[in-house]
Amino acid sequence: MVKLLLYGDLHIGASRVDSDKIIKTIEFINQTAKDLKIDGIINMGDTLDCSGGRKQILNPYIIALLQKLDFSNHYVLRGNHEYHRAGDLLSVLQCKQFIDDPVILYDCFFIPYTKKINKDLYPNQSFKFVFSHCNFHGGRYDNGYEYTGRSDKILDGVSYETLYLGHYHIRQQINKNVFSIGATQSRIKSSNDEPMGITILNTISGKTDFIENPHAYFEYVGAQDQNRLSSEYRDNTSEEVLTERQSIIDNISTIASSDELIKDFFKLKGVSNEMIAALTKGELPNDFE
Repeated sequence: MVKLLLYGDLHIGASRVDSDKIIKTIEFINQTAKDLKIDGIINMGDTLDCSGGRKQILNPYIIALLQKLDFSNHYVLRGNHEYHRAGDLLSVLQCKQFIDDPVILYDCFFIPYTKKINKDLYPNQSFKFVFSHCNFHGGRYDNGYEYTGRSDKILDGVSYETLYLGHYHIRQQINKNVFSIGATQSRIKSSNDEPMGITILNTISGKTDFIENPHAYFEYVGAQDQNRLSSEYRDNTSEEVLTERQSIIDNISTIASSDELIKDFFKLKGVSNEMIAALTKGELPNDFE
């Protein structure tokens, strides 16, 4: 029997994320894995929050948070918030278990988010379980909006009995054999009160158990905003919140850009000069997806 612990969409760096609760959530994940003798911990993507050209709070403090994750049997799937043409953002941690190409693990198939699909990396076989981070027709966002477009092309031609997804923050069954595990730590509530937590999957029986995260919390949104996309909701944040967010980013920028040790750290990790410049300014290039 193989037991996998599934979690995801922490969105570290987002203005709504409480750092103290993130630390407690990470400790909760590690301790649960030890208590249940989990064989593998699977992060389903969007560990960071840095898409659409938004400022990213990535600095020694955030790195320290990420390094609290137990990487001994921990695999991190790339989400859309980690995808960038200059390199995968989480690669700065040199996590050997960072999944940036399609790969078979535990007899399951894992497909990271990408816009550069290489079907040569896809095995010609059917899988009992496939894991990915992408759009799927019919998936519902945390504000209630339903995705009505076509499912992501990275899934084209992939044969599976059951598909588990990150990306959608609500835990849900999208169709008869497609499931979203939901966000683990925080999300917009709107009219949906589905709890957040982790999923334990037995890959032999297919049985799943959900364990609620006691450190999770909701960001509320009014009825008038429920039909707007999550990105639209965030982009229309009040001026007061935006000013506060910018102040936090500016303070981090000052600390990061004045500390040569930070630049040396990233150089040792093999990060490009372009990425180092963006990281030490507290922001990322505008072509983040």
